[in-house]
Amino acid sequence: MPRLLRDIVIEVIGSEFDMLIVGEAGGYADVDELLRDSQADVLVFDDAVMAAGSKERLMRDHEGLKVLVLSDRGKAAELHWLEPRAAQCLDVSPNRLVGLIRTSFGGSATP
Repeated sequence: MPRLLRDIVIEVIGSEFDMLIVGEAGGYADVDELLRDSQADVLVFDDAVMAAGSKERLMRDHEGLKVLVLSDRGKAAELHWLEPRAAQCLDVSPNRLVGLIRTSFGGSATP
């Protein structure tokens, strides 16, 4: 994802009182190690880097993980979790992304 968008997502999520950025992977190869070391709940990923089937494998291998996939142009996002559903967000504003994550954990925010 463009560096500016990634910096904005990191800043917005990191400033939330109930969310913590636990690391940043340089690429797909670093993700498993980061997830093992941090026990993260949500992984934010760029769909241009996400290999076919990789989000499903990550969710299977890391129980309870949710994957927020941002489009390569930052115009849409999808939050996936290991259930037969996904939530789509067509307004990729910082507040909507935070709301999307909170909603997936049973919160009341509307994505």
